[in-house]
Amino acid sequence: MTSFLTSLPPSLLKKKSRSPEHLSNNAKSSLIYFISNWQSATPETEKLQSELENLGRCLLDLKNIFYGEPFPGSANPPILHSLDGKSSDLRLQQEEEVIKDASRSLLQSGLLLLLINNFKLVPFESRKNTALIFNCLMKNYDPFPSHIAEPNNILIINQLVDGYTDSDIALGCGSMIRECIKYDQLALYILNSDLFMRFFDEFVSLPNFDVASDAFSTLKYLLTLPHNPEISSEFIESNYEAVFSKYEQFLLQSENFVTKRRSIVLLSEILRERSNYNVMIRYISSKNNLKTIMTLLRDTSSSIQYETFQVFKLFVANPNKSAEVKGVLVTNKLKLIEYLKKFHLDKKEPQFVDEKRLLIDALESEK
Repeated sequence: MTSFLTSLPPSLLKKKSRSPEHLSNNAKSSLIYFISNWQSATPETEKLQSELENLGRCLLDLKNIFYGEPFPGSANPPILHSLDGKSSDLRLQQEEEVIKDASRSLLQSGLLLLLINNFKLVPFESRKNTALIFNCLMKNYDPFPSHIAEPNNILIINQLVDGYTDSDIALGCGSMIRECIKYDQLALYILNSDLFMRFFDEFVSLPNFDVASDAFSTLKYLLTLPHNPEISSEFIESNYEAVFSKYEQFLLQSENFVTKRRSIVLLSEILRERSNYNVMIRYISSKNNLKTIMTLLRDTSSSIQYETFQVFKLFVANPNKSAEVKGVLVTNKLKLIEYLKKFHLDKKEPQFVDEKRLLIDALESEK
């Protein structure tokens, strides 16, 4: 395990505190009591509130074990420092052991999974600290991702994805999903289930802009998987028709400017990824795709025009164009040349000017 903590005071060892095991078990007891009684006919309001407050205190103390306490006057945790487990500083060694104990106790207690299953019920600060702790363990405690991937636990991924349907918990769930899909088994679980298409069908078009934007960020990560792009490449190639029909319908044809622009940028990134070579060739061999890109090239937004240009040039520069793509380019050759000659004359970057000239030359040579 690669553990980490702040070296800034106050140290968690400089004050008496409950053990990580006690914090985890105490928090779980409070949560279970609240879950069991909040809908009862005669709820004990004061007792319920007391248990929620105790849950919040325990989660805050657990979060501070991993992140350190905030700087005075700041709501944000301090920057964390990595430890290699070989520090000669006795205080750092002791703090590292506390972090290991906290990690183990959280895994063994099942507290985090119980919290996620009841995420909507707990207050905002408790949800925020839950997400911080969860993400910390995903990044730094090796047994935790494997724990999530176990058959009895992996359905928690469904709960997190469902979180996008509730704006109150969507952003916290989104951050946890993105940590999960940094692990191949969990990424494949989403890609190979109905969960993946929900990002197209439901989430990227949600009326809440912040939630839709967060869902797009998660979808982008799934389609690129920077830590292992071969996985996403294989998935896209195997599911080409389904992925790109949804991509055009919900992203490239989106009425939301930001979504449309980000989608074009992402499309360019996908097609240029080395491991997506077969996907790129298939995409730029389609006349329907070319027509979509040519339409976007004439969008009223200059930024969308410019980003679309980065995709359009792949069609024109392809030395082995399909007959149908070649036919569309020849048919529209004169209009395209005239359009490109006037295209973004305000941009003077040498690379852009050279690329535009090369495309015009390539189009002029088409017969």
